[in-house]
Amino acid sequence: AVVDVGYWDTDMITEDIAVSWKLHLRGYRIKYEPLAMCWMLVPETLGGLWKQRVRWAQGGHEVLLRDFFSTMKTKRFPLYILMFEQIISILWVYIVLLYLGYLFITANFLDYTFMTYSFSIFLLSSFTMTFINVIQFTVALFIDSRYEKKNMAGLIFVSWYPTVYWIINAAVVLVAFPKALKRKKGGYATWSSPDRGNTQR
Repeated sequence: AVVDVGYWDTDMITEDIAVSWKLHLRGYRIKYEPLAMCWMLVPETLGGLWKQRVRWAQGGHEVLLRDFFSTMKTKRFPLYILMFEQIISILWVYIVLLYLGYLFITANFLDYTFMTYSFSIFLLSSFTMTFINVIQFTVALFIDSRYEKKNMAGLIFVSWYPTVYWIINAAVVLVAFPKALKRKKGGYATWSSPDRGNTQR
C-alpha cells in the first residue's frame, strides 16, 4: 500500500499524517488497533511539548491545504467529516479571536449591567462545555477500559483538561497555520527533535 501511494513525502512536516491521507485517497482503509503496543519517547519539558504540538498542527494544516480538493472529489462522506473537522479546528480560533477583539473594543467597562450579562454568558458557556466534555470523556474512558483498566482514573481530570487543552490548541493553531501556508512544495521538511529521552531514570 505504501509503495502504491509513492512512499512518504519529504516535503511534509508530518509524514505519517500525509501518507495516511494518501492511503485514504487511494481507497485504502486505515483501522485503529486498540491492542497494538509500541515503545516511544515523549517530550519532557513544556518547551519540547510546545514544539511538538506546533509541528503536528502544522502537518495537519499542510495536508488540508494539499489534499482538500482531492478529498472533495472522492465522494466519500467519512473523509468529508475528517476534512470538515480540520477546517473547523482552524476557523474557530480566528473567529473567537476576532470576536474577543470586537468585544474588547466595543465594551463599556463602566456599564455594570453589560459586564454582568457578558460574564453570565461566559460562565454559562463554560459550564455547558464542561458538562458536555465530562460526558464525552466518561463514555470514551469506559469504552477504552476494556483494554486499559487504569484509564478510568483519568475521570478526575476531565473537568479542567478540555479548557487547558483548547487554550493551548488555539495558541498552537495561530503559530502553525501561517507556517503551513509557507510550505515549499518539493522541498525538504526538516525540524529539530524536541527533548526526548534525556531524563535519567
